Amino acid sequence: MVEGTATLTSPLDIPHQVLSFNLTRLLDNELAGIGEYWIVDPFQRAVEIYRLVDGVYRDPEIVSGGTISPRVFPGLENEIVKIWPT
Repeated sequence: MVEGTATLTSPLDIPHQVLSFNLTRLLDNELAGIGEYWIVDPFQRAVEIYRLVDGVYRDPEIVSGGTISPRVFPGLENEIVKIWPT
């Protein structure tokens, strides 16, 4: 059994439920104190990265190229182009 708060979560967008699911999950994660929340959007080929600052998520960083690295796992990097099928 794992105890404690998750440090990073990342859902995969599903078109017909994207808005309501993401808003609900974003608020739930914010209340739970999850430090970083990524929304992976395969249709836009982008990742929205929300970071908790003073208990609230700020405007997301939207990344569609280069590399991404979760702050909670220093040294772990992923190239955006490797996420999407070719």
